[in-house]
Amino acid sequence: GTALAARLAGSYDLVAVWDTLDAAVLGYVVGRALERPVVRILDHEGLITASAPIAPGARAVFVAPAISDPQEPRLTRALLEARDATLATVAALVDLATGTERPVALVRVETSPPETCPACRRGQPLSNARQPLAPGGQHG
Repeated sequence: GTALAARLAGSYDLVAVWDTLDAAVLGYVVGRALERPVVRILDHEGLITASAPIAPGARAVFVAPAISDPQEPRLTRALLEARDATLATVAALVDLATGTERPVALVRVETSPPETCPACRRGQPLSNARQPLAPGGQHG
């Protein structure tokens, strides 16, 4: 979390996180490093709310362990804009390359479609992700 906070350039008024345990813990560490409050974004059966008031004009950074669901930062942006605030940056420990926006990240997972994957072209099958990976990754 502190390494992620160190990569964030700019000034923020708050750290926004989706309401999950892992995101809340990461948000707390980033918020502490940036000396900014953490606001949890809650989804109550489609009603998106915040755990604390968001001041008009506030600049936020959305923090997540990984952006596995691009809807979370989109909904966060919509909530902030509805409160006249701004989502300035999206940051994640791991960028899974699932959306069009690339977050600030410590690690990027690059993926290739099967037709351009070098290991797939050599005929190497993917290993079961539930099994320990061989040295060198899924393709050994």
